[in-house]
Amino acid sequence: MVTKRVVDELKLRAEGYTRVLHVGGVSVNVPQYYVNLVVLPGVHFPYVQAVQGNFLGTDAIIGMDIINLGDFAVSNRNGATSFSFRIPSVEDFDFAAEDNLLE
Repeated sequence: MVTKRVVDELKLRAEGYTRVLHVGGVSVNVPQYYVNLVVLPGVHFPYVQAVQGNFLGTDAIIGMDIINLGDFAVSNRNGATSFSFRIPSVEDFDFAAEDNLLE
């Protein structure tokens, strides 16, 4: 999902309209676009469907259709948010289980 600001800055053209289910309910006739998504250097996805949405704090949201393809982790150490992503998925990890080993 991308904001109107992204659509305008990248001069994206709507490739149609669709219905979107989200936490606030259902939106209909939402513009849809196809973009080449670069998540990290060397991790890119060609021709990904993106829809336009309104949300605060960021200009794009990566959906579970992308996240489910690999391992994804978010950290907020010392108030600085960072993330890591890799494809393919190579291992399970459980931070809570690791913390319990330290007790």
